[in-house]
Amino acid sequence: MVGSSNKSKLGRCQTSKANAKREVRRPILQKVKKLEDQLTKLEKEMAAIEHELTDLSLYEENNKVKLQTYLSKQVQIKKELDRVEEEWLNACEERDKLT
Repeated sequence: MVGSSNKSKLGRCQTSKANAKREVRRPILQKVKKLEDQLTKLEKEMAAIEHELTDLSLYEENNKVKLQTYLSKQVQIKKELDRVEEEWLNACEERDKLT
């Protein structure tokens, strides 16, 4: 009887540890997902800008302002992509340490 009581306590302890570990990981997993969603959105925006930049008429003198606007937006998105990607990599490292 004493042996089964110890097994029961051990089982509860392991379950409790597993639950605690999940609780610690949950916010990190949510952060990784949020950052992945941001990356997807930014990649779509970048693809749209790059598509616009393939329009040869954009490079004509009368479209100079429009071209500069697109190029500026491209730089902005690239910086944001780099920032979010760095944050995502850090979050993934943090998640992997808890595995």
